[in-house]
Amino acid sequence: MTVKKLNFFQKIFSINNSQDKRHKIIMFFGIKIKLRKKLIKDINKINHEKMIILNSGFWNSTWYNKQYNYTFSDKKALDYWYEKGWYKGESPSKYINVKHCGHLTQGINPIIAY
Repeated sequence: MTVKKLNFFQKIFSINNSQDKRHKIIMFFGIKIKLRKKLIKDINKINHEKMIILNSGFWNSTWYNKQYNYTFSDKKALDYWYEKGWYKGESPSKYINVKHCGHLTQGINPIIAY
């Protein structure tokens, strides 16, 4: 990344550690946004779990859309399955059957559980 681009991004987006241990101050286009650190931790956990799913070999958005007659984009398909689909017993690909392994994972996303 060039120095010019880096300076531009630093101007529009910066994160400052505040003295408050529960919050983080984010500057976005000069607007201060105060976020709870727990929220940031939760967002990081969700993104980490989605990366695990994507890299597991058990996720296939094309198969998922076709199997359940959805028209989601790749990202929206993963978001939907992560938030609702696996709860409904929808499998992420032909290689894993959520209905059969759901009782073993005890309320944890089956791909994350393994």
